[in-house]
Amino acid sequence: MSSSATGHEFLQHHADQDVVEIDLGHFFKALKSSRRLENLTSLNDLLAQPMRQRVPDPCQQFPELASWDLFAGDGHYHKAVCFDPKTISSKGILRKLAIGHFFRVNLRTHHLSSLNIATLEDWKKKAHDITIIKRATADALRYRAAKGRKVMLVWDKACIDCRL
Repeated sequence: MSSSATGHEFLQHHADQDVVEIDLGHFFKALKSSRRLENLTSLNDLLAQPMRQRVPDPCQQFPELASWDLFAGDGHYHKAVCFDPKTISSKGILRKLAIGHFFRVNLRTHHLSSLNIATLEDWKKKAHDITIIKRATADALRYRAAKGRKVMLVWDKACIDCRL
């Protein structure tokens, strides 16, 4: 955990502390590896079960929700960083493209997981949340919910402004 506002600030702080083992390869360059992403995703998935056992369920007091798995979702585009891809705008200006990240949080365990990221074909313009939801598979939206369990995915108001 760090209070750094940017990745570069984080690396600069460690460089100032003479931590030479940490460099760009450990962070930004490593993000390009699909194998590393799969590894991190699987580690995050392994945390879901221990969190279910350790975190009190705030929805347990509502018996009508007993048969439901509850998730909240949202997507965000943060300011593009220097490592993000660049493109030429319609006005001929070189611009960086921020990558969109779409997450879901289990409202019973507070386990946060990635639903999807905006892909290269989305970079013509920012992908709308509903585009990412429609692209997701049923298994991704259910996120390991047991067969027979109902799933409720609560999204922010940005989704209701798009015609289905």
